[in-house]
Amino acid sequence: MQKPRSSICVGGASIGEMTRALIALAVYGLGVFLAITLLGARSLPDDGPGLPPEAGPVHVALDELGGKEVPTDYLVDYASARALRDRRDPYAISAGLIEVVGGPPWPIEIANPHPPTLLAIALPFSLLPYRTSLAAWSMAMVFAYVFTLYFAGLRFNLAVPFGIGVALTFPGAYGIGNPVPIIGLGIALAYRFRNTP
Repeated sequence: MQKPRSSICVGGASIGEMTRALIALAVYGLGVFLAITLLGARSLPDDGPGLPPEAGPVHVALDELGGKEVPTDYLVDYASARALRDRRDPYAISAGLIEVVGGPPWPIEIANPHPPTLLAIALPFSLLPYRTSLAAWSMAMVFAYVFTLYFAGLRFNLAVPFGIGVALTFPGAYGIGNPVPIIGLGIALAYRFRNTP
């Protein structure tokens, strides 16, 4: 006779769910660490200032995942989130905010065009230095691609390689240094749970 499984819950989540979440976080952290370690210090062919389009989308994705000192759309959100944490105006001129955080120079003479809700998502990432934060953000956006495909109906064993494929091709490679994958994930979640308000 089988023993009944215990249903210990902590904050509404079972021990099994919490264990899976901790394993996922550990895998994510290891992935970010390996990306920074293996990609961040290495120079790639056609390395140059910024994200050179002529180098191709794989080069762009490797720069972002490795946390290279490159300007991305995420840099503007990172600088705004840091300003918010420091009790400064997060919607000041972006070039000045970027200079304060020590990001790569980028003469953007307008305020951050993204809504305040995005700053709430960027806040935890702003606890890290920009290069580490960019790698962590980019890795999270690859996960967003995978889960977007999964919630849109693709089996998980197919969503993983296709999500990674999107992250390494144009325009998906530029998207991982940008908040756009979050929008796609939101749309996929809305579609998946359309009959479950």
